[in-house]
Amino acid sequence: MIVEGRAAAATDTEREQYRQEQIAAKAAAEKAELAKRVQVAIISEPASNSGPTRKVIGPQGK
Repeated sequence: MIVEGRAAAATDTEREQYRQEQIAAKAAAEKAELAKRVQVAIISEPASNSGPTRKVIGPQGK
């Protein structure tokens, strides 16, 4: 550990605090990365996909 320009050995408490801060920072970074990704699921009712109002796009729906 470097304090006021001098190196000193960290105490057990300081080491544990540093490790906990690193774990928290890593979790926050992972959460931010996941928040960038957007997932969309389109779910339709089965009744709306059949019947006379159904639109077919493609070679069969000419």
